[in-house]
Amino acid sequence: MQGLEAPVDRRPVKAIGRPDAIVDAVNAYLSSWPKSRIRNLQKVDGGWGPFDGRQEPLLLRGVGDVPRLFEAVHRQCINLVEADMAPGPEIMELDRFLLVAAQAARALLSRRS
Repeated sequence: MQGLEAPVDRRPVKAIGRPDAIVDAVNAYLSSWPKSRIRNLQKVDGGWGPFDGRQEPLLLRGVGDVPRLFEAVHRQCINLVEADMAPGPEIMELDRFLLVAAQAARALLSRRS
């Protein structure tokens, strides 16, 4: 997908040794979104995204939630492209951030196995 050249927040990667820090970084990121951006995202997310109907973040509880959330967001980006719709800046930013966080979470989870 195009548009991946924008900088990505690396806080989750720096927290790779601590599962709670990865979850906290994602929750802080989601909590930082203003309602106007959440509304823009919800125009294309069909209600599946990480925000509720009041534009409040759905907080993650464990490090295993991070890759699952990334997969859902990334799948929606792919669905938009396949439907000949350009993903908006909100969903692309969310996808990039969650990619980095999911990579950190997967690395941590694989070390536990």
